[in-house]
Amino acid sequence: MSRRHLLLALGIVTALLGAYLFYSVLRRYDFQEVAQSLRSVPLGHVALAVALMAGSFACIAAMEALAVRYAENGRRAVSASRILRTTVAALGIGHSIGLSALSSGAIRYRMYSRAGLGLASIGEIILFSGTSVGLGLGFVGGLALLWQGDALGQFLDLSARDIRLLGGAGTGLTALYLPLCALVRRPLRLGSYRLRLPSWPAAAAQLLFSSLNYVCVAGVLYAALRGFSDAPAAKVAALYVGSELSAIIAHVPGSWGVLEYIFTRALPGHGVVGALLVFRAVYYLLPLFVGLAVWLFDEIAGRRLARGERRDMKVLNA
Repeated sequence: MSRRHLLLALGIVTALLGAYLFYSVLRRYDFQEVAQSLRSVPLGHVALAVALMAGSFACIAAMEALAVRYAENGRRAVSASRILRTTVAALGIGHSIGLSALSSGAIRYRMYSRAGLGLASIGEIILFSGTSVGLGLGFVGGLALLWQGDALGQFLDLSARDIRLLGGAGTGLTALYLPLCALVRRPLRLGSYRLRLPSWPAAAAQLLFSSLNYVCVAGVLYAALRGFSDAPAAKVAALYVGSELSAIIAHVPGSWGVLEYIFTRALPGHGVVGALLVFRAVYYLLPLFVGLAVWLFDEIAGRRLARGERRDMKVLNA
């Protein structure tokens, strides 16, 4: 079996696992109670969640711009509008269906190749973006685990000391990233691959926007939960980090089922389920629909442009 088939099989299995966890959470609650909790979410909280979602994607777009400039290595072949459209399409779709390196990577390739970027440059963009995600998760997640990580022990089967060590390791590793980028100017050799580190100002911006992104995502959850739970923002962030880490380890797309499993046990009540559905709708489904629309529009526009260029070539050759 080829590697592509193995990845496809892994994606199907983990998607089924996430669907089962999601179903096992929802089946414990009465549908009418969940519907009532959804109707009782204040519109002001929903509006705040939407604003924080927009802030999250603004941070992701800034990280994407840093990644493109890093891959261009001084050139400016890609416009800001194309970077924004690619961010909305690739990440809006990739966040929801999972396996982002493959799903968002394929969309990035389609949209950036029209701007003249090659496969190697697009690979550097994906690597830079993945590093950015890891930096934000390590820094913000590490601080959240140090502050409110005790709430996660029962779900991750870790002691409070282990949780604090995990949080300290996350913040410590991200703290080493900036001096590493400032001091090491030669590419690092990883086997046959040469890894070029960004400049320290780019690395600082990378860490800043990645951290703000995770703050915004945790804020979306907190805004949705405010009407049903008095859990502090740091605890919500720690629970979110735990669900993200668990989903990454298990390769569960979009952490479907894992997030619901952890939050409904840490913050019981049918209202919490309604709040989590609001979070899913705001942070996953809304960007998914917008991302699909942007991607389809770009595909149609790109094909029309390609047909026009072929017609022009036929006229010139006639």
